[in-house]
Amino acid sequence: MNALNLLMLFLLLSVAGCGPDMPKKQTDVERLRLNGAVKSYLETIQRNSNYIRDTTEPVLKEVHREYLLFNTHGNITEKKSFKWNGEPHRIWMSIYDNDQNEIELIEIKPPHDTLKRWIRTYNAYEVESIEMKYPNDTLKRRIERYDANGNEVESLTYDHKDSLLSHTRVTFDGSNNKTAYIYIKSEKEKDPLLKVTYEYDNNGNRIKTTRHYADKSKAEWFTEYDSVGNEIEWRVYDRKGKLKRRDTYVYDENSNLLEERLFTSDNVLETMGVSEYDKEGREIKFTEYLYDSIRSSEIKEYDELGNVTITYLNRKGEPRSRTQIISEFDENENLIKELEYKNGKLIAIKEYKIEYYQ
Repeated sequence: MNALNLLMLFLLLSVAGCGPDMPKKQTDVERLRLNGAVKSYLETIQRNSNYIRDTTEPVLKEVHREYLLFNTHGNITEKKSFKWNGEPHRIWMSIYDNDQNEIELIEIKPPHDTLKRWIRTYNAYEVESIEMKYPNDTLKRRIERYDANGNEVESLTYDHKDSLLSHTRVTFDGSNNKTAYIYIKSEKEKDPLLKVTYEYDNNGNRIKTTRHYADKSKAEWFTEYDSVGNEIEWRVYDRKGKLKRRDTYVYDENSNLLEERLFTSDNVLETMGVSEYDKEGREIKFTEYLYDSIRSSEIKEYDELGNVTITYLNRKGEPRSRTQIISEFDENENLIKELEYKNGKLIAIKEYKIEYYQ
């Protein structure tokens, strides 16, 4: 093999081995906003079915339980949901490749009845997902294609007979902003929506969204921003060009939302929310107005541990109820217990048992 052929072979192998510059994938631990090397996570919620009665004795009943098991990379390998009586309801088990791409997901009905499997195959610019009724009956097949920046630019979905159900394409500009979402074929047989287009300002803020329909009509959304990028106005026009909704927003110097105003299709102020904050940036009061009258108010008080008490006021400014939330965290600053009281009575206990890799 001469030098030219060797060079061509090297270039071909280099191109074949190159994949899109995918953004760093968020792990499940990060997605759940957990800290540390989490190994397992058990969430239980109990509610007091007796709190509305004239008694101080709580009657707690478990209404939710979920168990998560993570690998050392921070991704879920097992998820288990439970019935109200404590028996396992469903189990989902995930298998990953060396790059922590999920390549198989299995749904099990305890104790041993496998219901579904999802198989995923990853290539340089393409991911294929197959949903199967166990063991090998294909229900759906999906292909996702990506550009060199890791953006999904095309998606195709097929039914169990491998007939095309839907086909979409997405385009991006040179700044990696999405510019159009195009419906080539939709699962809805008579879907009138053809595509959605997007426009941006020089700072990359999305300022216009247009929904294009088969009858050549269009609906438009406009967004305006202040000098630091806070959204200050949002307007929606229907397919006849008539104003459907208008919202405006006012912020303080720390970008905390001070006022939110919602207008009717006739551009008449309908509702308004006004917030106040403490020096730590925590909301301490929220007042909702309906037209010109106060509809309700909330006053929030925080203790030195960050626990919050919320007093709800009626339109006359009189207290109508009070909620207190007491939280407990572990050494990794993960929430492990939350007590909720209403008018002094315990109504819910949320507990999070977390095990860590050593």
